[in-house]
Amino acid sequence: DWGNLGKDTQSSPEVEEFLMCIKRYRETLIGAKENAEDKVVLATNEEIALVNKLKNPSELQTV
Repeated sequence: DWGNLGKDTQSSPEVEEFLMCIKRYRETLIGAKENAEDKVVLATNEEIALVNKLKNPSELQTV
């Protein structure tokens, strides 16, 4: 029963290890999300418009 997995005090060591790994994975994802929020800017609107005007990759050298 997955709903009672963490509530059972008689859980096997394998179950406890699995739950700890899931908890660490979740904490890692939350930390990554917090670190990336409002901090990642890949290009300005001007750069995006310029790239959209290019017809092929060789035109990038002339910009």
